[in-house]
Amino acid sequence: MKSSKVWWCIVVGVVLVFCQCTPESADEGSSEDGAQRPSPDEEAKEATPEVAKQEQAPKPWKGCEPFVPETPWKSLDEARQGPAPAEVMVCSDQEALSVLLEGRDRRSAAVVPDVGDFKDVVPDASGMEIYDHAVRRQALVAWFTPLLFDRRPWLSQEQIEYFKTSSRAAREFESIWTAKAGGPAKLYSPIGGRRWQKLRPLLNRYRRKKAHLRHLLLRNGVLYIEDFRAAADIYRWVGLPTLFDEDEIYLRRGDGIYRLKRKDRWTYLYADGARKGERARLLLFDQVATSRERLEQRLGWDLNRLRPRAALKAFRITHHEPDLLRGRAVLRSGGELDGAAFYRNSEPVVALVVGAQKRQEVLARINLDRRGASLKRGVLLAGELMVGEELRFDEPKTEEGQQDGILRLLWRQAYKRGAHSYQFNGDRYTVYTRYGDPNVPQVCIDFVYDTVERWSGTWWAPKGQGRERLKGTIDFEELLGRAGRRQVSRLVKTAEARPDIFDVLAFAAEERIPYKDRDQFYERIEAMAPTTLPGDIFTIYGKKEDNRNHWHSFMVYDLDPVYHTPYLLIGNAGRARIQVWHDVMRSGPRRSITHRVHLREDWLEDKRPDNG
Repeated sequence: MKSSKVWWCIVVGVVLVFCQCTPESADEGSSEDGAQRPSPDEEAKEATPEVAKQEQAPKPWKGCEPFVPETPWKSLDEARQGPAPAEVMVCSDQEALSVLLEGRDRRSAAVVPDVGDFKDVVPDASGMEIYDHAVRRQALVAWFTPLLFDRRPWLSQEQIEYFKTSSRAAREFESIWTAKAGGPAKLYSPIGGRRWQKLRPLLNRYRRKKAHLRHLLLRNGVLYIEDFRAAADIYRWVGLPTLFDEDEIYLRRGDGIYRLKRKDRWTYLYADGARKGERARLLLFDQVATSRERLEQRLGWDLNRLRPRAALKAFRITHHEPDLLRGRAVLRSGGELDGAAFYRNSEPVVALVVGAQKRQEVLARINLDRRGASLKRGVLLAGELMVGEELRFDEPKTEEGQQDGILRLLWRQAYKRGAHSYQFNGDRYTVYTRYGDPNVPQVCIDFVYDTVERWSGTWWAPKGQGRERLKGTIDFEELLGRAGRRQVSRLVKTAEARPDIFDVLAFAAEERIPYKDRDQFYERIEAMAPTTLPGDIFTIYGKKEDNRNHWHSFMVYDLDPVYHTPYLLIGNAGRARIQVWHDVMRSGPRRSITHRVHLREDWLEDKRPDNG
């Protein structure tokens, strides 16, 4: 009996232990290891095929992390105008990058309208073919938007129907774009080729029929010119008022869409944002329309958005798709990294492959690159201010002999004594611009010095804030003297004598290539690309039309985002402006580059104003 009771106690104990270990007897909402379990509703949700598929998908952040800079720089991280720069991701290896790319926005090239029996005479080309040609030919004579098209811009359905219903328009379109691209070989000739000769009389004939001209010149609203000779003249002579007379139009430049308001028959101004009130101009590869809706579709990659955040010199593209770029990211301090560009949640991302062993070293270099790039970008932003103010060249309207340089002295005297204007040779000049900014006359070297000084805080007070020259951290008058700072040759001598401020690359007389030897000149420009940076100063020297030798100086404003070829220059020759090589060099084709002067970034860092 006693053994029977013992036996029953053992059986009951086993049953109790078994019950405590089964799911039915477990605490509600807990798992075997004590972790919180899903509710029955959540379990049912997890059991669905859609959720199961999500669980099996690779985690998009595995092996990749956002680049977080040590020091934020507004000039690199925030766009003064247009869309924000692309975010940057750092991936440990190619496998991690591939996983990251799986989560990108998928996008295919836009569907081209069916042209039917209408013959589009403009030759087809891939996006990279278009870009390569633009950098090597068109960018030398015309300012272009660095846009990597998904495919050659197409004719809109509206254009196709227009040409089908107007045989005259169709004949004119064909006449312009089938004309041979040949023409005068001299790039400094005002007539660039036979296509311009075909187009020029039509611009006069249809000057009141803007829509007709848009059908002839644009492709789905895009100013796409594959012939560099025609591009040179169209860039010089065709502007927004040539094609529009509406009070309000819209312009797409890369990924940015801007509303423009008509000021007068010759001018459109930016209506909103950081550039409000600035004059708008039409660049190659810009897209324009009478409504914003016509510009919503992305035509390609806005390459300018890929570089700023990591201060990249360039992104060399090896593979191009509408939703993916593969290539090599060129660091500002040298070296290249495997990388990719893609869109996620409709915003661009640049991913760089950096192994764990080199991660700390590479990120330190990128942060140092960011410092240097931000300093130079700050200097160029000061130059942009003077471009926006349209500061005039220091040459009198009425001149007796050679009197360049005298207006600045007269302006300074008028400014100091509280006058609002001054006279010379019977002409009157204003002390302030219409916006109240100091209207300071400049020779070319003045612009270079003024740009650096203004960045540092050295500049004249605007209207209503006194009449003094504000002192910042840099003053070239103290370094060179007031007279010496107005001579380009003095800059060269000073740069060679002050290696603590400048790095100088000098070309001996036998190494200098005049602009008239066009191909060799541009080969030299391409060869200088690896060591040239925005903010570098170029000096040129040689004979102009008067058969006298002339100096000129200017700064590099930008280099193209793929090959890093300097293609935009900023300076003052006539007025403060941004120009291409042809516009700078064509007035003196016998002139050549003598020096490239690099402002040392460690010196700029020491002089950086508090607002940096």
